[in-house]
Amino acid sequence: MAYAVVNLDRMSGTEDSSQLLSVKFYDSLNQEAAIENGSIVKIGALLDGEREVRKATEPAGTETLKEVALVANPEVIYDENTHHPLEDYINVAGQVIRAYRFHQNDGFSASADAFDGTPAKGKYVVLQADTKMKISDTATGTVIGTIDEVWTLGATTYYYVQVAL
Repeated sequence: MAYAVVNLDRMSGTEDSSQLLSVKFYDSLNQEAAIENGSIVKIGALLDGEREVRKATEPAGTETLKEVALVANPEVIYDENTHHPLEDYINVAGQVIRAYRFHQNDGFSASADAFDGTPAKGKYVVLQADTKMKISDTATGTVIGTIDEVWTLGATTYYYVQVAL
């Protein structure tokens, strides 16, 4: 199975640590769960006994951009016996991972696996009741941004999302 790949082109969290979060993802049963890079999560409270790690859950789809973040953890695959493309990487259950808050003028690129629908230049990317970003023809609900560019690196096509803040 191929997983989403994300590129942090212009995300503020790469330079401004106040826009970067440490989170653990929990599913709808409140169990630690695996999650793909390029997913959108709702930012929760600090976990018990933690100073920096917050609980992340699937959004309801009604949150504002200030209440959600983009999952983008460094892809470290410990099996060094074979080559692993980035599409093989998933954040395992229970792992503390990085999530990036959205900020004005941010932008990121993601492979098609990060989206629900067919991404294309000019389409809107909106929040939904799922960790995948929804592709829409209209700016309804919480708009994450618009796809401004499509580019390819190797065998992977990326869709650049200009954040709507």
